[in-house]
Amino acid sequence: MLINILMEYSEIARTNMVKNQIMPNKVSDPLLLSAFFDIPKHEFVEGDWRSFAYSDARVPINENRKILAPDVLARMISVLELTSEKIALDIACGSGYTSSILSKICKHVIAIENNSELVEKAANNLQKLGIKNVEIKKSELLKGDHKNAPYDAILISGALASAPENLISQLKIGGKLVYIKTLSRHLCKVMLAQNWGHGFDEVELFDTFCEPLV
Repeated sequence: MLINILMEYSEIARTNMVKNQIMPNKVSDPLLLSAFFDIPKHEFVEGDWRSFAYSDARVPINENRKILAPDVLARMISVLELTSEKIALDIACGSGYTSSILSKICKHVIAIENNSELVEKAANNLQKLGIKNVEIKKSELLKGDHKNAPYDAILISGALASAPENLISQLKIGGKLVYIKTLSRHLCKVMLAQNWGHGFDEVELFDTFCEPLV
């Protein structure tokens, strides 16, 4: 009975997260909204933080890493304009939540993580959910993964001082990379970069805050 109550609570919490946090921020892609509803976010969070899994804040998964706030993550994914035929690179996948969302709307996801403990947690979480189109790799975060390049899209869950040109070079022509740029101690801005082969351009999207990528 307790399990049923917890499951019902998590479904209500996810519904509220989608309706009250994500949809009001002009995210309307049905597949993306469905992914946020379907994936049990609390399974990617441990300890006392589980009760905050569906809040509008960044949720810690270890001492250096947090899952992005739902509205920020949803808006970042939305601008990548993903489809079922595209391949995405997920940088700093943490415990696997972002990769699980991407898996619902992409053909394949390469997930990069530099923390061995998080690599193991992500693999276990994705296995529990039966997600088979995500490949997790332990590597330096900004090194990316040239082996499976070029990618249609790249998402980075952490703040950087500038656009990561090494990762942009791993995009297909016209491919998009979304990242968070540090502007000051208390302010960051989500940026969208697009690879044109001979160079790239980037545009500012919206203000936010995020810890540095480590």
